[in-house]
Amino acid sequence: MKKTEEVKGKMGEAQEGAMKKAEEVKGKMGEAQEGAVKKAEEVKGKIDEAQEEALEKKGDIKEDIRTRRTQAENVFNDIIQSFKERQEEFGKAISDYTSSIQKPLTDMMETDDSIIIKTDLPGVKKEDIEIGITEDSVQVTANFQEETSVEDVNFIQKERNYGETRIALTLPARVKVKEATGTFDNSVLTIELPKLEKKVHRVDIE
Repeated sequence: MKKTEEVKGKMGEAQEGAMKKAEEVKGKMGEAQEGAVKKAEEVKGKIDEAQEEALEKKGDIKEDIRTRRTQAENVFNDIIQSFKERQEEFGKAISDYTSSIQKPLTDMMETDDSIIIKTDLPGVKKEDIEIGITEDSVQVTANFQEETSVEDVNFIQKERNYGETRIALTLPARVKVKEATGTFDNSVLTIELPKLEKKVHRVDIE
């Protein structure tokens, strides 16, 4: 009987020991599971933070691009607007420039004894004309006075000459500078230049 009771007692102790071990293992497994869950939550939290930070940076980049594009468009629009505002003034300046350098109509004729030059100078006064002559060239300078006295006027079309213009001509023969004459009648300037050497007519001998 004693033996039987001893065996029962040891079996009970063994069962209790096994129960404690099982509880200890179960407790450790529970702690491990809790730790794993915490780790998973920490990792998930970091992933969420990284995603939010990436979205914020993406939004900042988009906003920066949008701001730069708006600034560039504003600068371009300002340039176009400024160009439109000055287009009329620019066109008038070009018209004035092309009109001022337009050369008056000029004819040059040659006879046996002289060279004759005729130039149309409408609207020019005689005192506003200068003539320079060398043995082989002529230069005429004329100053066209603008007649418009109205202020703040916009030209729709402007073709008449205004300002100073020069005509430089190379003569086909040498001339006597001191014997040159000039007349100005009905807005036509005529310059007559006697040749330095007259053409000699050669007679064929039969």
